[in-house]
Amino acid sequence: QLLGGAAATALLLAPLIFVQSLPGIAVVLLFAGAGVSPALIAGFALASRLVPAASLTQSLTWTSTAIGVGFAIGSPASGRLVDEISLSAGFWVAITAAAVATIAAMLGRRSMAHQYTDPGESSEPSQQV
Repeated sequence: QLLGGAAATALLLAPLIFVQSLPGIAVVLLFAGAGVSPALIAGFALASRLVPAASLTQSLTWTSTAIGVGFAIGSPASGRLVDEISLSAGFWVAITAAAVATIAAMLGRRSMAHQYTDPGESSEPSQQV
């Protein structure tokens, strides 16, 4: 799901480099958002399954921090590209980030599979009180 969401986001963001009108951008972002939510949900679910219950809060905090750092780096980078080059150049930051996320999900797929905790096991963090 993480791989699919990240890949869908990258593919659905790609048309942004060709769109020059605000309504066109709104339509593309509406559809691209359909890939973002599943990727975020899958990422947080994966983070919660890969760690012991005692480390769940720390795992989710690191995941949230990574998202915040991505926004903190991506927003000014995109803004600078828009100011110095063009509107479509600014969208390359988001497209590149989604592509990097897709590649990371592909490369990490095997190692994550070895650490995955079956949802039916009693060590599932959501089943702990």
